[in-house]
Amino acid sequence: MGLAFSPDGQRLASLGERDDVRVWDVATGRRVKRLPSNGAFALAYSKEGHLLLLRVSGGDVIWQDLDGRRELFRGPHGLGRTDTCRGAIQPAAPAIMFTDGSVGPRVVREGRVADMSGDKHWMRSVALSADAAHVAAADAEGFVRTWRAPDGGPVSEAKRHESDAWSVAFSPDGRMLASGSDKGIWITDVDGTERRRIPAEASVRALAFSPDGRTLAAGCGEEVRLFEAETGKAVRTLAGHADTVLCLAFSPDGKRLASGGYDCTVRLWDVESGAEIVERSGHQGRVTSLALSADGKRLATSSVDRTARIWDLATRRQLFVLRDSADVERVLFGPDGKTVLSQGSAIRCWDVETGQPLQSKVSEEEALRADALWLSPDGARLAGVHQPHILPGAGTFFVWDVPTGRRLLRYSWSSRLQLSAVFSPVGGILATSEGDDKIQFWDATRGGRPEREIRLEGHWIHDLAFSPDGTAMAVASHGDRREPRVRLIDPQTGAPFMTLGRAEGYVSSVCFSSDGRLLATAGTGAPARVWEVDSGGEVTEIGSERDAPWSVAFASDSRTVVVTGRSVGPSCVFDLAAGIDLLRLPGGGYCCQRAGYIGPRAGRYMGPPEGES
Repeated sequence: MGLAFSPDGQRLASLGERDDVRVWDVATGRRVKRLPSNGAFALAYSKEGHLLLLRVSGGDVIWQDLDGRRELFRGPHGLGRTDTCRGAIQPAAPAIMFTDGSVGPRVVREGRVADMSGDKHWMRSVALSADAAHVAAADAEGFVRTWRAPDGGPVSEAKRHESDAWSVAFSPDGRMLASGSDKGIWITDVDGTERRRIPAEASVRALAFSPDGRTLAAGCGEEVRLFEAETGKAVRTLAGHADTVLCLAFSPDGKRLASGGYDCTVRLWDVESGAEIVERSGHQGRVTSLALSADGKRLATSSVDRTARIWDLATRRQLFVLRDSADVERVLFGPDGKTVLSQGSAIRCWDVETGQPLQSKVSEEEALRADALWLSPDGARLAGVHQPHILPGAGTFFVWDVPTGRRLLRYSWSSRLQLSAVFSPVGGILATSEGDDKIQFWDATRGGRPEREIRLEGHWIHDLAFSPDGTAMAVASHGDRREPRVRLIDPQTGAPFMTLGRAEGYVSSVCFSSDGRLLATAGTGAPARVWEVDSGGEVTEIGSERDAPWSVAFASDSRTVVVTGRSVGPSCVFDLAAGIDLLRLPGGGYCCQRAGYIGPRAGRYMGPPEGES
């Protein structure tokens, strides 16, 4: 990771660990640019305000001016590996420094390369002084070494730390050097003369001097601590990160400090007051699903960055990062809102209050390949469906017991269409439709064959939803003439008792509010809508048809609605009473949990409407 301010202090660039470079407006906290990193491992701004990147491509290291659209240097890197590259750019010199951590650094200045590769210690951190006169490295054995950059000659070497030395930084004038470990911080002169030691209670993974050299910022575990550089006196602590702080950067005027960490947030602080000005957080990869807790207070998201995350909607702060060893495809809340299930290398259950994993886990391979998941109202049963897109008609449906991870039901169907399902609010009944005109009802506690079925002749069913008391069922479908319909039926007999007016497009999702008074619908070709169940009248529209709404969910307060976009459509959390978006996310094919259901990447496992690819 890396952070860099523009010379005027109006832009902050951040380099994520996985896949992109983001540029933020410091005054508003809004992202103004997002670029692929293309193997970048260091960034900086030139004095002209151009964004500079240092990256590897094949066997070369490339120093690139992104805004000027030119390469400043390209040459063989000679590194043993490229996945552990680290380095620095000093635009004023100008010079670059790079290493893969296994051999000493190389410095490039005015086209000449100074090689310190004779050093074979594993380097945790490297730094290049602002005038490119010296290079420093902190290694895994606690040693801190410095070299002359022009010729690679050694200057000093000393074992400063009892354990891994994680970070190293030069003062702006190049005279002082700070290094950090699990036990504390050492400040020395460049020649190795000791100045002072500052104890620390957590691992110091990041260090940065203020532009005037008077303040030293240190990432100590999840906190950022400020010290007087001359005396080592603690000035203040900046708390807000949910995980280890990895990088720090002062603004050119020294009034602001940016920090980034393992929690994938970038935070901006007022150095004088210690107040947090801006917090920007998010996944470092494509978001695959989202879920709203029953009380509407928590939002869970999942991503291909191998994490799920839990957010506080009122403060918009990230509470926990739930890590996995594989991409997390889906996430859903338990009925009581106290647990979250995530689908990654296993289907895991997490405690919402602590962010810690619980014992309950489903690791069966077919569960991990499920394209959609449903959770029963009591949280005891998990249903899933898998149908390879290249093999239409080869679908398999499962039900598992959540506490034990034991499979209760396995069912294959031969329809060329996709399956939708919903648990009843009482009695452990599961209703399914294969996309034709039949609805089958299963005992989810025992498995076996369907107990009964009803038919809605002339209808091709897209989605199902039970009312909270189980006495009504909403069915989204289209008829023989492809006209869309949303009807309320008796789940015992299939007899319809209401058809909602003005159904348009392809209705792919229906959901009742928790009090049963409202019904929300979403689908392509029309805005998401909320209807009054008793009268069938329309209450409001959410967004527009250009948003390509695909899935919809209510929170338990019956006033908060989540609408997720399909493909490029945006997603939002909408307040019905106020008529405003509480939160809006850019497009990307999110999924949405509702009534114990969560769909796949495109919002629902329904397949495209006919004629759409």
